[in-house]
Amino acid sequence: MEIKDYEKEYGRITRELLNRLNSGNKGKNIIISPMSVIMLLGILAESVGSDTREEVIKVLGDKISFEDIRDILSKIHEDSNRSDSLMSSNAVCVKEEFKDSVLTDYKERLAKVYDGKVFATVDMARDVNEWVEEKTRGMIKNAVGDSLDDVVACLMNAVAFEAEWEDLYEEKDIYEEEFHNEDGSMVNVDMLHSSEYGWIEDKDFTGFIKPYKDEKYAFMAILPDEGKNMDEIIERIDFSELFKNAEDEKVTVTMPEYKYDFGTDLTDICKELGISKVFTPAADFSPMSTEWLRLDSIIHKAHIEVDRHGTRAAAVTMGMVMCGCAPMMKQRIVILDRPFIYAIMDTETKLPIFVGIYKKV
Repeated sequence: MEIKDYEKEYGRITRELLNRLNSGNKGKNIIISPMSVIMLLGILAESVGSDTREEVIKVLGDKISFEDIRDILSKIHEDSNRSDSLMSSNAVCVKEEFKDSVLTDYKERLAKVYDGKVFATVDMARDVNEWVEEKTRGMIKNAVGDSLDDVVACLMNAVAFEAEWEDLYEEKDIYEEEFHNEDGSMVNVDMLHSSEYGWIEDKDFTGFIKPYKDEKYAFMAILPDEGKNMDEIIERIDFSELFKNAEDEKVTVTMPEYKYDFGTDLTDICKELGISKVFTPAADFSPMSTEWLRLDSIIHKAHIEVDRHGTRAAAVTMGMVMCGCAPMMKQRIVILDRPFIYAIMDTETKLPIFVGIYKKV
C-alpha cells in the first residue's frame, strides 16, 4: 500500500477533525496537525489488542487491515523526515516503576514501525515537556501541567515544520491594513503582498498556493466567498484534490502575518468517531504491557507562525495512559471436595423433593 492509496482516508479524518473542532470553538483560531493525530492513533493501535484495536483501526481506515495501516503510517513517518523542513517524532514515556511491565516485543515494534522509543522517567511532567520542546524545536513549551501523578505512560507524536518562502518579501511588499474579524470588528495588521502561480476556484470559494524554498512543501489558502457558510465548506473540503487541481495561473495575493497557539482535548471527538472502549476498564493493552491499563485522554496542542520570512508550525498529540482495573468477570466455580448440602427440586413447583448433606465417601 502506498501513501497515495491512503489519501481519501487521510482527507476524511482531516475533515472530521476540523469540522468538529470548528463547531466546538466558535470565535477561536484553530490549528491542528492531522498527521500528528493519525500517528498517535497508529501508536495507540500498536498498544492495544482485540476489539479495542478494531475500534481504532476502523477510524483510521474502515476497509484497511491493521497490517496495511501499520505499513502506510510507517511510510508517512519516513517520508516526513526526508526534508529538513519537517520532522516527525514518536515516543512512549513510562513511569520508572512501570517500565518492567512494558513488553520487549512492543518496544521493538514501536522502533521498527514508528522509529519511536520507550523511555522511563521518575518525573513524568518534566520529561514529557522536555521531549516535546525538543521535538517541536522549541515552539511548544510546557505541553503538560504538573498533575500527571496518575499517568503511568504517555504515548506521544510531535511534528515540527520550519521553512522560508521561495520568494522572500521586501519592505515595499508589506503594508499595514485592516483585517475584518469573524465578529465584525476590524484590526490593523501587517499585510504581505505577492504574486503567485497557483489558482484555486470553487463555486463557494477561491484560493491560492504559495511555495516554500523547500519545494516539497507549499502554503495553500482558501477564502470563502462573501455570505458563504464556513461550516458547509469545511464539511466537504478535500485539501488533496484542491491542491492537485490548482491551475497554473497568476494570482495577486494579500495575506496577514499571524501567530497563535491552539490546544484541545480530543477525547470526546475520538469517542464520537467510534473509539470508546480504550477509555474504559475493559481496554485491552496486552500488546503493550502486563498491567491493566486504560486511556484517560488524548490531548493535542499546536503552534503556528506565518510572517514575511516563512512559516514555523508545530504540534504534539499525547495519549495519557492510566492504571485500570481488571474487568469485573463473574467466576462461577464450584468444587464439591468437602461436605455439602444438596436437593432434588421440582422445576415446576420450585419445591425440593429431596434434600441431603453429603459428608463422607
